[in-house]
Amino acid sequence: MKLFITFIFLCLSLAYAKSSKLIIDAKTFEAKDKEGVSIFTGNVKLQRGEDRLFSDKLVIYLTPKDGNKARTPLRYIATGHAKFIIKTELKHYVGTGNKIIYSPIKQEYRIFGNGTLDEKNEGTKLSGEEIFINLTTGKAKIKGTNKKPVRLIINIETKDESKKNTAKVDTKDSTVKTNQVEKKKEKK
Repeated sequence: MKLFITFIFLCLSLAYAKSSKLIIDAKTFEAKDKEGVSIFTGNVKLQRGEDRLFSDKLVIYLTPKDGNKARTPLRYIATGHAKFIIKTELKHYVGTGNKIIYSPIKQEYRIFGNGTLDEKNEGTKLSGEEIFINLTTGKAKIKGTNKKPVRLIINIETKDESKKNTAKVDTKDSTVKTNQVEKKKEKK
C-alpha cells in the first residue's frame, strides 16, 4: 500500500509540474520510498501531454519527504533503447541514445552513447557520444570521439541558391520544350 501511495504522489507531482496527465506503462514497477526512487522496467512508455519517453528501464529520483508535501521529480534516467519526443511551441525534438538523463527543474536533457538529436521543424540533426540540450536557454553541446566525431547536419538555403534552383528548373523546362519543337520539325 505504501508503494502505491508513493506512486500516486509521484504521478500527482509530475502532473502538477506540467499541468497535464502523466501516464507510465511498464512491465514492472518498484518504489523505494526511503530513497525517493521509483523504478519502471520492461518496455517503458512515459507520456505527458505531447511529450514521450521510451526505454527498457526508467528510474525516477524524487525530492526528499517533507511532511505531507508531494514529492517532485529531480531526475529521470532512461536506459536501454532510450528515445524521447518533445514538442514545445517552436521546436519538435526526437532524441535517442543508450542512456538519457532528464532534469525537469533545469529543463535539461543529456544523451549518452550513440546519441542522436533531430529538430524536426528545422531539419537539424546532431549525433555524438554525448549530447546536452537545455530547453530553456536553447544551448546545446555535443561531444564525439576520435573514431566517431560529432556530426551536425543543417538545412541551409540562401536567396542566391533558391534563385539558382529556380533558374535550373526553368532551363530544364525550356530545354524540354525546345526538344519537343525540334522533334516536331524532324517529323515534317
